[in-house]
Amino acid sequence: MLAKTGIKGRLPFWLASSSISILDLSSNALSGKLPHWIGNMTSLTFLNLSNNGFFSSIPVEFKNLSLLMDLDLHSNRFTGNLNVIFSKEVEDPLGHYNSIELSNNNFNGKIDDDIGESPAVGSISSLILSNNKIQGSIPKSIGKMSELKVLKLENNGLSGEIPMELGNAKGLTTILLSGNKLSGAIPEKVINLKELKEFDVSSNRLSGRIPPHKVNIPVSGFKNNRGLCGVPLPPCKHF
Repeated sequence: MLAKTGIKGRLPFWLASSSISILDLSSNALSGKLPHWIGNMTSLTFLNLSNNGFFSSIPVEFKNLSLLMDLDLHSNRFTGNLNVIFSKEVEDPLGHYNSIELSNNNFNGKIDDDIGESPAVGSISSLILSNNKIQGSIPKSIGKMSELKVLKLENNGLSGEIPMELGNAKGLTTILLSGNKLSGAIPEKVINLKELKEFDVSSNRLSGRIPPHKVNIPVSGFKNNRGLCGVPLPPCKHF
């Protein structure tokens, strides 16, 4: 583990020929581009480069990391599309993601509609993409991620409606979608997920009556949506 050791500069080239499975270089002063030779590190199961100064897109060779199961790149300046991460190869039964943490970067573009069909993310439990520049709609296929517990997509540029299909991911405990441009109504199936403990759709463009729900969601989870009404917000006048 080389976290918080003050390493500076680019990712050391000697890693290209190493067979290490766990690499934690978080909270250092690394910078530059993520090199193409990252794809040679095919033994990696765990990669943490968070809290550094990387500023490139993810090279296509990343797809070769067929054993990788936990990825944390949060708090860098990574750019470009996310789909090379989601569509990486797997080596059954290994290489299926447990967790992806990519918050606080500059990732952009759309999330592939068929992300939920990708073998790499089929059994993921935590998907965190907050504070990026991701656009487009929330893919309906996320509902096919049967092991998903945590979904954090807040503070992006997501638009369209909250897909009802999210309610098919029965294990979801956390859904954070605040600070986007989401419109339409809150699906009853989603807000009534049995395991749900944390739900925040504030600062969007949602409308309609908040469906009756058992989980205790504070007013702050719904605020700054002009068209929303009903408990815990003021009562609806027109519905």
